[in-house]
Amino acid sequence: MRYCVNMNSMTDDIRADLRAILARRRIKQTDLACELGTSRTYLSNLLNGQRGQLSPVWEKLLDHLDLDLVVRPREHKSVD
Repeated sequence: MRYCVNMNSMTDDIRADLRAILARRRIKQTDLACELGTSRTYLSNLLNGQRGQLSPVWEKLLDHLDLDLVVRPREHKSVD
């Protein structure tokens, strides 16, 4: 888990984590964009911080509640 000083560094960290996950899983942006129903350019812009900025209200909300936004793997529940 990462702890960040402000929302910009936090979203930069999340973008870096997502890019690392894509690389580790050998997922190409073109393939992912197709699966998501968007263009590779738009996805690339999201991952590079040129699009998809979080609202300043989120920063205020998270700061007020002393919370960080993080990327972590989902926990999968086993089906018995």
